[in-house]
Amino acid sequence: MRRPSVIALIAISIVFVASTLPVNARSSAAEETPLLTVIALDEGVAFAPTDLAMAETALMTLVGGISEGTVAIIRYGDQVAAPVTADAGAGAVRLARTELAKLGGDAIPGRSDQFAVLTSAFSYMTRIDAPSGSRVFMITPGGILGESENTRARLRSVGELYANDGWLINVSTLGSTESALRDLMAELPASSAGSYFDLGTPEGLIALLFEASGVDLTTVVDTELTGTKVTSTFELAPLTDSVSVAFLRFDADAEVALFRPNGAKVTEALANVAIVESPNVVIFNIDGPAAGSWTVEGSGARGKLITAVDARTQLSVELLDQPPAPVGEPGILMAAARIGGEPQAIPGARIVATVAQPDGFTNVYELNDEGLAGDQTAGDGVFSIRLPASEANGISNVALVMSWDNLNAVITGEGSYKTEVFPALRVTRVFDINAHEGETAILATIETFVGEFPYLVSPSAFDITIMGIDGRFDGVAVPRSEPEPGKAFAFDIHAVVPASGDYSIAVTLNTEYLGRAYSAAGPAISSSAVITPQPFLILGLPVWAWSAIGVVAVLGLIVVVVQSRKVQPFGYLYDDQDRLVADFSNLRRSWRRRLLSTDRVKAMEISNLPFKGGVFRFTRSGARLEYRREAGDPSMRVNSRPAGPVIDLSDDVWLGVGGNLLYFSDERRARTGPGFAFSPADD
Repeated sequence: MRRPSVIALIAISIVFVASTLPVNARSSAAEETPLLTVIALDEGVAFAPTDLAMAETALMTLVGGISEGTVAIIRYGDQVAAPVTADAGAGAVRLARTELAKLGGDAIPGRSDQFAVLTSAFSYMTRIDAPSGSRVFMITPGGILGESENTRARLRSVGELYANDGWLINVSTLGSTESALRDLMAELPASSAGSYFDLGTPEGLIALLFEASGVDLTTVVDTELTGTKVTSTFELAPLTDSVSVAFLRFDADAEVALFRPNGAKVTEALANVAIVESPNVVIFNIDGPAAGSWTVEGSGARGKLITAVDARTQLSVELLDQPPAPVGEPGILMAAARIGGEPQAIPGARIVATVAQPDGFTNVYELNDEGLAGDQTAGDGVFSIRLPASEANGISNVALVMSWDNLNAVITGEGSYKTEVFPALRVTRVFDINAHEGETAILATIETFVGEFPYLVSPSAFDITIMGIDGRFDGVAVPRSEPEPGKAFAFDIHAVVPASGDYSIAVTLNTEYLGRAYSAAGPAISSSAVITPQPFLILGLPVWAWSAIGVVAVLGLIVVVVQSRKVQPFGYLYDDQDRLVADFSNLRRSWRRRLLSTDRVKAMEISNLPFKGGVFRFTRSGARLEYRREAGDPSMRVNSRPAGPVIDLSDDVWLGVGGNLLYFSDERRARTGPGFAFSPADD
């Protein structure tokens, strides 16, 4: 029944504290009260010298890293002392030293009332209405007074209670802490969004140092001391604002030292140096350190030694953002050396860029700030280089390294730029340009595209220049069609060519693409033109046109005259029973036969005549049959005599053919009974 009693005790404390505050004071106090840091210092740390040294290190590191707010320290063992407080800074450091001196009293080794100290801290934080974000740091070997099988669940419940108010619990265990207790104590910060630090490991001590002071450490030494001196170096770049060098020694007797690039030992006698020392951590804080190679030194008979560095500077090197570069064209790579976010000239510095292209190739370029090779302005802190044309489409990653002659220090940066396929144009010449003076001619065609796809632009996007023997003149792009209003991807170049000769045509496309103004020039092409004088016009037509019209008119007149002189077919063809066989004036004939054979009718045009050969010819003096027997025709007799080649036709001339008698008459006979059926022959 241990758990309910702990929760009840915390709840009673909350009710009691709340009842002592004014009704309207709590909400405003949370806004006005600075952050609170409560450090719960377990007196059990005093029973092992290494634990005591590490606890001192942890405590002094914590209070040394707190720059504002209130620090409260609660010592506890099987009993819990009242909180003692001080403002952050020198007062908190003095308070920590005082509380450290009180360790080792009547505490029971390995048995500390973890729940009671958490209750006391919670009551204190509630009483002063600590703002959200306030923290509790526990420094403990991990022993729990009254531990049971429900301890883990109780710890989790307490952590959740803190989390409800936005307070964090952080726990630091020591080198002597048993493995099971480490796992158990790690449950507490996990339930309140806090952090756990295992100070029995270098990683835990480094993590606590970062948590306490924000020092982002880079390790330069990680070794076991064996009685010999250990040295190493690290480089500081020019314009470094400050550097923190932390020595983490797991034997408090180990000695450490730091030396400047000129060989002088760093001491607190220097105005820009502050040293924070505890049994396990020594931190050198140096403002405005000199650029160059610094030396760290450590010596001791045993124990692990870690030396780590955090250098801070406003100097940075950054790749400047640029619009995508066109594939197949040279580009400009620009990086800026910045101080406080502004480009700054850095004497003696150089920047090298390693470019990993999307096609897998890597190139290295040295940028310059001397106004050369693509750099616009010398000494402005912007380093540039002109890149060769890239055929790779995609993102290129860039690693930047700023360095100096005679120094090994570097400042690094990174970035990326993109290459894209941009619009291009194709210009095709027109062969055999022939035009009259002053006439507009088509000289060439233009096509615009991006990659394999058409690219729509307006005609005004083109700058067309034509050079010839008489100098320069402009051309105009005329769309062939408009897939969108006012835009096309195929154009004709129209121009008035002044004279015959050879011409050079240059076309430039000026457009905006992917957020940047872009120009693409097609290769200049050559073309030849033949320009003839404008012909003499009569009523708007040239002489040759009038000549042609005259020839056509004369020919037409001749045709009319000839046709007018021809005699239209006339008369009738009857059989011996006076039955009509053909009415020549009403034959249905094709227009070609009426035009070309006006005065002649072929026998074959009259259906069912007993013969096909021959032509009926009509003149002003009468009609005649020009007889030419065709294969299959029966023999013909005229008035019982063999027919000759020309037969004059009249009503007293009888044609005997295949047992049939026919005669021609100028007049229509009264009897028109059925005779031979006739119809126009096929044309």
